[in-house]
Amino acid sequence: MRLRGTPCGSGYSKRWLATTAQMAPCPVAVLARTSLSREQHPYRQPREHEETIPGVRLQPHQEAKNESPSDPFMSVNLEDRTPNTRSLGAYPSRSFHEALSRAAYAIPATPPSMREQVATFARRQKRSFDNGVDDADDYSPSPKRRASERPKAVVVVPRTPVANRPRQPNASTRTPASKSPRVPTLLNNGKVVNLTKWQAEKRTTRSEPVDKYRAHPPMKGLLFRVWEEDPACDRDSRQGHTARKYWRKNAVPNDPPSALDPTDVLNHMDREMVDSPFISTCSRIPADAIVHVFRAQDLVKVAADVDSIGRALQSEILRVPHQNLARTKIPTMRKNKVALGEEITEGVAELCTFLGLDAHSTVDHLSHIVSDVVDGWVLSIEHREGDDWYRLATIFARRLCKHSPQPVSFKEREAAKFAFLNGVAWGCGDPNAAHTPNLMAQKQRKATAAGLRSPAQICADALDAAKLSILAYEKGQNARLDQHHHRRLLHNASASRAIDVGAHDQISINIDVDGSVDSDSDEGDKVADDSEEEIIFTDHQLGLE
Repeated sequence: MRLRGTPCGSGYSKRWLATTAQMAPCPVAVLARTSLSREQHPYRQPREHEETIPGVRLQPHQEAKNESPSDPFMSVNLEDRTPNTRSLGAYPSRSFHEALSRAAYAIPATPPSMREQVATFARRQKRSFDNGVDDADDYSPSPKRRASERPKAVVVVPRTPVANRPRQPNASTRTPASKSPRVPTLLNNGKVVNLTKWQAEKRTTRSEPVDKYRAHPPMKGLLFRVWEEDPACDRDSRQGHTARKYWRKNAVPNDPPSALDPTDVLNHMDREMVDSPFISTCSRIPADAIVHVFRAQDLVKVAADVDSIGRALQSEILRVPHQNLARTKIPTMRKNKVALGEEITEGVAELCTFLGLDAHSTVDHLSHIVSDVVDGWVLSIEHREGDDWYRLATIFARRLCKHSPQPVSFKEREAAKFAFLNGVAWGCGDPNAAHTPNLMAQKQRKATAAGLRSPAQICADALDAAKLSILAYEKGQNARLDQHHHRRLLHNASASRAIDVGAHDQISINIDVDGSVDSDSDEGDKVADDSEEEIIFTDHQLGLE
């Protein structure tokens, strides 16, 4: 490649006159301006303390005898050359700056191992340089010039493109990892598999008995089983489910064994469709244990039709196809921060109704649905006071009672409120928080931060407040009635009344407040003697308590 510069005087500082011309697959070159006069043109051998750059050849544009001093042109010819890592890795000497005034160049096909060295070398060539500055001052900037004084560069590109060298792949010197020796092992079912020594030893180790508390962890109130309805197969139907081992076979109902057979457990976990004695968590699921049967399409439809359910389940996110649930959809739900408010509470109650639950259902069933929605759909639980939580629980219970076919008692209504609060508290923690003490403590901390330290205490406080309010109302009502009757009795006692004691005689009797009777006859004295009892009113009757 040959690059040609423009004429310039000796008064100009040594500045870049051209930018990088990058034309693949052609090599890249940058033209640099020089301030050397014609007599100082570098057709000389380098001195002892100077270095040369292999592959760079300085040629005059014309012969020295045919050139005039007023035409100071210079050409830089960058030829294809074999890279020398030792020369290119070192910093350029002063003779190179005097000859080219910071000429930059690039090797057409640089091996990957030399890429970093060439990039460092090219960056150093773009620094300002002066004749009177030594190597230690290469990074000092040159004075600025006006844009009108900057001549333009002419780039001459060869017509024949130079093909890049194919990159040589690095030959890996690593030896392949040695495989562990495997031993053919005969299984009890007749199969021969190749196992490592560690696997073979582990297989011969006898399994230890599992503790009862590990084999039977605390479970929630409901289990969900997904099955495909096939009229030709009555093993799974709306009437119940039966394990493969006992389906259409003589199965005598016996008491469950104290310990399970490991062979049956492995057959149940085997991917091959062997006759397993288990289905879900038992050998048979009767129709009495089935709470409700629904289709998955019906759940999607009700979420689209009922706004409260769709808002709670965030159906617009679940309907997006070709997205991973754990890596895409659940983080999106968490970013939305859908708060558990009145609308979401009504949606959860509607979902419980769709799943066949109502106000007559048990606390375990209602709490299970609420906790699954709160945890599975990543609802945002904000801190609330006890009265606010009880108000949301009242909305939940009222919606359940509305869809209940039978009248709901006060006890069932309060149980539904507690089920809602208990489900929200368990939804704050891990789905299996009841299995380990650490998860239990974590769940309790989160529930306490939300104001649900004790859902039962919230309901009990509300009931105590209602009880005190009822008792206070009854006490106040009785006090008002007693006070009214006492005043009426005092008013009647101070009045004068006429008593008919005979056909001809009329006796006037004056009754004082103290109960004394004044009479003008002996019969009047007798009547007064009979009625001298003092009238006494208790403090309760007077309303003084």
